[in-house]
Amino acid sequence: MIGVDARIRSALPGPDDRGSAGPLFALVLFFLGAALGGACLVVGRSMDISRRSEARQAVAAKLWKAVAEAAEALGVDATPESDGPGDLARLPLSSREDGVSLVVEDLSSRLNPNLVSRELLETPELRSLVAPSSSPASLAAYRREAGLSTELEHYGAFLREGSEKFWSGFGRASLEVDDPDSLAELYLALTGSGAAAAAFSLRLSAARGLGRAIDADAAEELLGDACADAGSVIGGDPPYNVNFAPEPVLRGVLALPKLGMPEASSRADAILAARALRDISGSELAAILGVPSDGGSRARIFGYLGVRTWFWSIEAEAQGRTLAIVVAACPARGPEVDRGGRRRLVVAEARLSP
Repeated sequence: MIGVDARIRSALPGPDDRGSAGPLFALVLFFLGAALGGACLVVGRSMDISRRSEARQAVAAKLWKAVAEAAEALGVDATPESDGPGDLARLPLSSREDGVSLVVEDLSSRLNPNLVSRELLETPELRSLVAPSSSPASLAAYRREAGLSTELEHYGAFLREGSEKFWSGFGRASLEVDDPDSLAELYLALTGSGAAAAAFSLRLSAARGLGRAIDADAAEELLGDACADAGSVIGGDPPYNVNFAPEPVLRGVLALPKLGMPEASSRADAILAARALRDISGSELAAILGVPSDGGSRARIFGYLGVRTWFWSIEAEAQGRTLAIVVAACPARGPEVDRGGRRRLVVAEARLSP
Protein backbone atom coordinates (compact mmCIF):
# COMPACT_ATOMS: atom_id res chain seq x y z
CA MET A 1 0.00 0.00 0.00
CA ILE A 2 2.01 2.87 -1.29
CA GLY A 3 1.10 6.49 -0.67
CA VAL A 4 -0.07 5.61 2.82
CA ASP A 5 -2.71 8.15 3.88
CA ALA A 6 -4.96 8.11 6.91
CA ARG A 7 -7.57 5.87 5.29
CA ILE A 8 -5.08 3.23 4.20
CA ARG A 9 -3.04 3.33 7.39
CA SER A 10 -6.19 2.74 9.42
CA ALA A 11 -6.66 -0.55 7.56
CA LEU A 12 -3.21 -1.95 8.24
CA PRO A 13 -3.80 -5.32 9.92
CA GLY A 14 -2.95 -5.66 13.55
CA PRO A 15 -1.27 -8.71 15.05
CA ASP A 16 -4.61 -10.36 15.83
CA ASP A 17 -6.20 -10.04 12.36
CA ARG A 18 -6.76 -13.43 10.79
CA GLY A 19 -8.46 -12.55 7.54
CA SER A 20 -11.85 -13.88 8.64
CA ALA A 21 -15.12 -12.71 7.17
CA GLY A 22 -15.78 -10.41 10.11
CA PRO A 23 -12.66 -8.18 9.87
CA LEU A 24 -12.83 -7.97 6.10
CA PHE A 25 -16.52 -7.10 6.16
CA ALA A 26 -15.91 -4.43 8.80
CA LEU A 27 -13.03 -2.94 6.85
CA VAL A 28 -15.02 -2.73 3.64
CA LEU A 29 -17.88 -1.14 5.52
CA PHE A 30 -15.46 1.39 6.96
CA PHE A 31 -13.97 2.31 3.62
CA LEU A 32 -17.24 2.52 1.79
CA GLY A 33 -18.69 4.57 4.60
CA ALA A 34 -15.71 6.92 4.79
CA ALA A 35 -15.00 7.29 1.10
CA LEU A 36 -18.57 7.33 -0.14
CA GLY A 37 -20.39 8.91 2.76
CA GLY A 38 -22.26 5.66 3.35
CA ALA A 39 -24.38 6.23 0.27
CA CYS A 40 -24.08 2.68 -0.98
CA LEU A 41 -24.70 0.88 2.29
CA VAL A 42 -27.60 2.65 3.95
CA VAL A 43 -30.37 0.09 4.13
CA GLY A 44 -33.05 1.60 6.29
CA ARG A 45 -33.96 4.90 4.62
CA SER A 46 -37.14 6.75 5.49
CA MET A 47 -40.36 5.96 3.63
CA ASP A 48 -40.23 9.14 1.58
CA ILE A 49 -37.14 8.04 -0.35
CA SER A 50 -37.66 8.10 -4.08
CA ARG A 51 -38.04 4.95 -6.11
CA ARG A 52 -35.00 5.96 -8.10
CA SER A 53 -32.88 6.16 -4.97
CA GLU A 54 -34.23 2.83 -3.79
CA ALA A 55 -33.36 1.24 -7.12
CA ARG A 56 -29.84 2.66 -7.04
CA GLN A 57 -29.46 1.42 -3.52
CA ALA A 58 -30.61 -2.05 -4.49
CA VAL A 59 -28.03 -2.16 -7.27
CA ALA A 60 -25.31 -1.01 -4.88
CA ALA A 61 -26.31 -3.73 -2.41
CA LYS A 62 -25.97 -6.35 -5.15
CA LEU A 63 -22.58 -4.99 -6.12
CA TRP A 64 -21.40 -5.08 -2.52
CA LYS A 65 -22.59 -8.68 -2.09
CA ALA A 66 -20.76 -9.80 -5.23
CA VAL A 67 -17.53 -8.03 -4.30
CA ALA A 68 -17.64 -9.34 -0.74
CA GLU A 69 -18.13 -12.92 -1.93
CA ALA A 70 -15.18 -12.65 -4.30
CA ALA A 71 -12.98 -11.07 -1.64
CA GLU A 72 -13.80 -13.77 0.89
CA ALA A 73 -13.10 -16.47 -1.69
CA LEU A 74 -9.68 -14.92 -2.32
CA GLY A 75 -9.01 -15.15 1.40
CA VAL A 76 -9.51 -18.92 1.47
CA ASP A 77 -7.07 -20.49 -0.98
CA ALA A 78 -6.44 -24.16 -1.62
CA THR A 79 -2.91 -23.27 -2.77
CA PRO A 80 -1.82 -20.45 -0.41
CA GLU A 81 1.83 -20.78 -1.43
CA SER A 82 1.08 -19.50 -4.94
CA ASP A 83 -1.50 -17.53 -6.94
CA GLY A 84 -2.53 -17.99 -10.53
CA PRO A 85 -5.44 -18.00 -13.00
CA GLY A 86 -6.48 -21.35 -11.56
CA ASP A 87 -7.33 -19.62 -8.28
CA LEU A 88 -9.48 -17.08 -10.11
CA ALA A 89 -11.30 -19.88 -11.94
CA ARG A 90 -12.67 -21.02 -8.57
CA LEU A 91 -14.14 -17.61 -7.73
CA PRO A 92 -17.85 -16.76 -8.20
CA LEU A 93 -17.30 -14.73 -11.35
CA SER A 94 -19.12 -15.83 -14.48
CA SER A 95 -21.99 -17.99 -13.21
CA ARG A 96 -23.87 -15.30 -11.29
CA GLU A 97 -27.65 -15.08 -11.51
CA ASP A 98 -28.07 -11.55 -10.15
CA GLY A 99 -27.01 -9.67 -13.29
CA VAL A 100 -23.67 -8.61 -11.81
CA SER A 101 -20.48 -9.02 -13.84
CA LEU A 102 -17.25 -9.46 -11.90
CA VAL A 103 -13.62 -8.97 -12.88
CA VAL A 104 -10.71 -9.86 -10.57
CA GLU A 105 -7.19 -8.87 -11.56
CA ASP A 106 -3.68 -8.96 -10.13
CA LEU A 107 -2.39 -5.43 -9.54
CA SER A 108 0.92 -5.90 -7.77
CA SER A 109 2.69 -7.74 -10.60
CA ARG A 110 2.59 -4.62 -12.76
CA LEU A 111 5.22 -1.90 -12.58
CA ASN A 112 4.69 0.36 -9.59
CA PRO A 113 5.71 3.96 -10.42
CA ASN A 114 6.16 4.60 -6.70
CA LEU A 115 8.80 1.94 -6.26
CA VAL A 116 10.34 0.65 -9.47
CA SER A 117 14.08 1.20 -9.70
CA ARG A 118 15.77 3.21 -12.41
CA GLU A 119 17.90 0.26 -13.50
CA LEU A 120 14.83 -1.86 -14.20
CA LEU A 121 13.09 0.90 -16.14
CA GLU A 122 16.23 1.45 -18.18
CA THR A 123 16.11 -2.03 -19.70
CA PRO A 124 15.05 -1.87 -23.37
CA GLU A 125 12.03 -4.03 -22.60
CA LEU A 126 10.61 -1.46 -20.15
CA ARG A 127 12.04 1.87 -21.27
CA SER A 128 9.31 1.97 -23.92
CA LEU A 129 6.66 2.21 -21.18
CA VAL A 130 8.03 5.57 -20.03
CA ALA A 131 6.80 8.68 -21.84
CA PRO A 132 9.17 9.76 -24.66
CA SER A 133 9.46 13.21 -23.07
CA SER A 134 10.47 11.71 -19.74
CA SER A 135 13.07 9.27 -18.40
CA PRO A 136 13.58 6.84 -15.51
CA ALA A 137 15.82 9.43 -13.87
CA SER A 138 13.21 12.19 -14.08
CA LEU A 139 10.56 9.84 -12.67
CA ALA A 140 12.80 9.10 -9.69
CA ALA A 141 13.41 12.81 -9.15
CA TYR A 142 9.68 13.53 -9.33
CA ARG A 143 8.96 10.91 -6.67
CA ARG A 144 11.40 12.57 -4.30
CA GLU A 145 9.84 15.98 -4.90
CA ALA A 146 6.12 15.20 -5.15
CA GLY A 147 5.86 12.12 -2.94
CA LEU A 148 4.16 8.77 -3.55
CA SER A 149 0.59 8.03 -4.54
CA THR A 150 -1.61 5.07 -5.45
CA GLU A 151 -3.16 7.17 -8.23
CA LEU A 152 -1.61 6.67 -11.66
CA GLU A 153 -2.74 10.20 -12.54
CA HIS A 154 -0.07 11.38 -10.12
CA TYR A 155 2.50 10.06 -12.60
CA GLY A 156 0.61 10.81 -15.80
CA ALA A 157 3.38 12.89 -17.39
CA PHE A 158 5.87 10.05 -17.00
CA LEU A 159 3.87 7.10 -18.37
CA ARG A 160 3.66 6.48 -22.09
CA GLU A 161 0.15 7.00 -23.41
CA GLY A 162 -1.67 3.68 -23.69
CA SER A 163 0.66 1.87 -21.26
CA GLU A 164 -1.63 2.14 -18.22
CA LYS A 165 -2.34 -1.61 -18.15
CA PHE A 166 1.32 -2.23 -17.34
CA TRP A 167 1.34 0.06 -14.28
CA SER A 168 -0.28 0.00 -10.85
CA GLY A 169 0.08 2.25 -7.82
CA PHE A 170 -0.54 -0.71 -5.50
CA GLY A 171 2.28 -3.07 -4.61
CA ARG A 172 4.14 -4.67 -1.76
CA ALA A 173 7.45 -2.84 -1.40
CA SER A 174 10.55 -5.00 -1.73
CA LEU A 175 13.56 -4.27 0.47
CA GLU A 176 15.76 -6.18 -1.94
CA VAL A 177 14.94 -4.66 -5.34
CA ASP A 178 12.87 -1.47 -5.09
CA ASP A 179 14.17 2.10 -5.17
CA PRO A 180 15.86 2.87 -1.82
CA ASP A 181 14.69 6.50 -1.73
CA SER A 182 11.08 5.37 -2.19
CA LEU A 183 11.50 2.76 0.52
CA ALA A 184 12.76 5.45 2.90
CA GLU A 185 9.78 7.67 2.01
CA LEU A 186 7.41 4.80 2.71
CA TYR A 187 9.15 4.02 5.99
CA LEU A 188 8.81 7.67 6.99
CA ALA A 189 5.08 7.61 6.14
CA LEU A 190 4.60 4.51 8.26
CA THR A 191 6.62 5.65 11.28
CA GLY A 192 6.31 9.44 11.17
CA SER A 193 9.93 9.68 12.31
CA GLY A 194 12.63 11.25 10.16
CA ALA A 195 15.35 9.90 12.42
CA ALA A 196 13.95 6.37 12.18
CA ALA A 197 13.72 6.65 8.39
CA ALA A 198 17.34 7.85 8.18
CA ALA A 199 18.52 4.96 10.34
CA PHE A 200 16.52 2.55 8.19
CA SER A 201 18.18 3.90 5.03
CA LEU A 202 21.62 3.25 6.52
CA ARG A 203 20.69 -0.32 7.48
CA LEU A 204 19.24 -0.95 4.02
CA SER A 205 22.32 0.39 2.24
CA ALA A 206 24.60 -1.80 4.34
CA ALA A 207 22.46 -4.89 3.73
CA ARG A 208 22.35 -4.34 -0.02
CA GLY A 209 26.09 -3.75 -0.06
CA LEU A 210 26.58 -7.32 1.12
CA GLY A 211 24.74 -8.60 -1.96
CA ARG A 212 22.76 -11.19 0.00
CA ALA A 213 19.12 -12.17 -0.28
CA ILE A 214 16.80 -10.37 2.13
CA ASP A 215 14.57 -13.06 3.61
CA ALA A 216 11.84 -12.66 6.24
CA ASP A 217 14.29 -12.64 9.14
CA ALA A 218 16.57 -10.11 7.46
CA ALA A 219 13.56 -7.96 6.60
CA GLU A 220 12.43 -7.94 10.21
CA GLU A 221 15.88 -6.83 11.34
CA LEU A 222 16.00 -4.08 8.72
CA LEU A 223 12.55 -2.75 9.60
CA GLY A 224 13.48 -2.58 13.27
CA ASP A 225 10.95 -1.30 15.78
CA ALA A 226 8.55 -0.36 12.99
CA CYS A 227 8.18 -3.94 11.79
CA ALA A 228 4.80 -4.40 13.48
CA ASP A 229 3.35 -1.68 11.25
CA ALA A 230 5.61 -1.77 8.21
CA GLY A 231 5.76 -5.54 7.86
CA SER A 232 2.35 -5.65 6.20
CA VAL A 233 3.35 -3.42 3.30
CA ILE A 234 7.12 -3.79 2.98
CA GLY A 235 9.38 -6.84 3.19
CA GLY A 236 11.74 -9.15 1.34
CA ASP A 237 9.12 -10.86 -0.80
CA PRO A 238 9.41 -10.72 -4.62
CA PRO A 239 6.97 -8.19 -6.10
CA TYR A 240 6.22 -9.83 -9.46
CA ASN A 241 4.09 -12.97 -9.79
CA VAL A 242 5.14 -14.81 -12.95
CA ASN A 243 1.61 -16.16 -13.35
CA PHE A 244 0.27 -12.64 -13.95
CA ALA A 245 3.14 -10.25 -14.66
CA PRO A 246 2.82 -8.51 -18.04
CA GLU A 247 5.19 -9.88 -20.65
CA PRO A 248 7.35 -6.72 -20.80
CA VAL A 249 7.86 -6.91 -17.03
CA LEU A 250 8.97 -10.54 -17.20
CA ARG A 251 11.35 -9.84 -20.05
CA GLY A 252 12.69 -6.67 -18.46
CA VAL A 253 13.48 -8.37 -15.15
CA LEU A 254 15.14 -11.37 -16.79
CA ALA A 255 17.22 -9.04 -18.97
CA LEU A 256 18.67 -7.05 -16.05
CA PRO A 257 22.44 -7.10 -16.64
CA LYS A 258 23.29 -7.47 -12.95
CA LEU A 259 21.35 -10.73 -12.74
CA GLY A 260 23.41 -12.37 -15.49
CA MET A 261 20.52 -14.62 -16.48
CA PRO A 262 21.65 -16.90 -19.35
CA GLU A 263 19.26 -17.19 -22.28
CA ALA A 264 16.97 -14.61 -20.71
CA SER A 265 14.64 -14.40 -23.70
CA SER A 266 14.22 -18.17 -23.87
CA ARG A 267 13.51 -18.30 -20.13
CA ALA A 268 10.79 -15.69 -20.56
CA ASP A 269 9.31 -17.69 -23.43
CA ALA A 270 9.26 -20.80 -21.23
CA ILE A 271 7.46 -18.98 -18.42
CA LEU A 272 4.84 -17.60 -20.80
CA ALA A 273 4.29 -21.03 -22.37
CA ALA A 274 4.01 -22.78 -19.00
CA ARG A 275 1.56 -20.29 -17.47
CA ALA A 276 -0.71 -20.61 -20.49
CA LEU A 277 -1.23 -24.26 -19.48
CA ARG A 278 -1.23 -24.16 -15.67
CA ASP A 279 -0.38 -22.13 -12.59
CA ILE A 280 3.39 -22.09 -12.11
CA SER A 281 4.57 -23.14 -8.64
CA GLY A 282 7.69 -21.91 -6.90
CA SER A 283 9.57 -25.13 -7.59
CA GLU A 284 8.59 -25.11 -11.26
CA LEU A 285 9.75 -21.51 -11.59
CA ALA A 286 13.14 -22.49 -10.18
CA ALA A 287 13.32 -25.38 -12.65
CA ILE A 288 12.47 -23.14 -15.61
CA LEU A 289 15.09 -20.59 -14.59
CA GLY A 290 17.63 -23.29 -13.74
CA VAL A 291 18.80 -21.58 -10.54
CA PRO A 292 18.37 -22.29 -6.79
CA SER A 293 15.34 -20.59 -5.21
CA ASP A 294 16.06 -20.92 -1.49
CA GLY A 295 18.77 -21.30 1.09
CA GLY A 296 22.04 -19.40 1.23
CA SER A 297 22.60 -19.86 -2.51
CA ARG A 298 19.27 -18.39 -3.58
CA ALA A 299 19.67 -16.68 -6.95
CA ARG A 300 19.06 -12.91 -7.02
CA ILE A 301 16.34 -13.30 -9.65
CA PHE A 302 14.03 -14.48 -6.86
CA GLY A 303 14.22 -11.05 -5.30
CA TYR A 304 12.12 -9.99 -8.29
CA LEU A 305 10.11 -12.99 -9.46
CA GLY A 306 7.83 -15.20 -7.39
CA VAL A 307 4.38 -16.79 -7.48
CA ARG A 308 2.42 -14.67 -4.99
CA THR A 309 0.09 -11.74 -5.63
CA TRP A 310 -0.02 -8.99 -3.00
CA PHE A 311 -2.79 -6.73 -4.32
CA TRP A 312 -5.99 -7.63 -6.15
CA SER A 313 -8.56 -5.49 -7.90
CA ILE A 314 -12.19 -6.66 -7.65
CA GLU A 315 -14.69 -4.82 -9.83
CA ALA A 316 -18.42 -5.49 -10.02
CA GLU A 317 -20.79 -3.90 -12.56
CA ALA A 318 -24.56 -3.93 -12.90
CA GLN A 319 -27.07 -1.58 -14.52
CA GLY A 320 -24.50 1.08 -15.24
CA ARG A 321 -23.05 1.20 -11.72
CA THR A 322 -19.60 -0.04 -10.74
CA LEU A 323 -18.10 -0.93 -7.37
CA ALA A 324 -14.34 -1.45 -7.35
CA ILE A 325 -12.19 -2.40 -4.38
CA VAL A 326 -8.51 -3.14 -3.98
CA VAL A 327 -7.57 -5.78 -1.42
CA ALA A 328 -4.14 -6.58 -0.04
CA ALA A 329 -3.12 -10.14 0.77
CA CYS A 330 -0.76 -9.74 3.69
CA PRO A 331 1.96 -12.34 4.26
CA ALA A 332 1.24 -14.82 7.03
CA ARG A 333 3.74 -14.83 9.86
CA GLY A 334 4.38 -17.15 12.79
CA PRO A 335 1.33 -19.20 13.84
CA GLU A 336 -0.71 -17.82 10.92
CA VAL A 337 1.33 -19.67 8.28
CA ASP A 338 -0.79 -22.20 6.38
CA ARG A 339 -3.69 -21.82 8.80
CA GLY A 340 -6.29 -23.66 6.77
CA GLY A 341 -5.19 -21.91 3.59
CA ARG A 342 -6.61 -18.63 4.87
CA ARG A 343 -4.91 -15.33 4.23
CA ARG A 344 -5.18 -11.99 5.94
CA LEU A 345 -6.99 -9.59 3.64
CA VAL A 346 -7.37 -5.88 4.15
CA VAL A 347 -9.12 -3.34 1.97
CA ALA A 348 -6.89 -0.63 0.55
CA GLU A 349 -9.44 1.24 -1.53
CA ALA A 350 -13.16 1.23 -2.40
CA ARG A 351 -14.99 3.28 -5.03
CA LEU A 352 -18.60 3.32 -6.20
CA SER A 353 -19.62 5.07 -9.41
CA PRO A 354 -21.74 6.78 -10.48
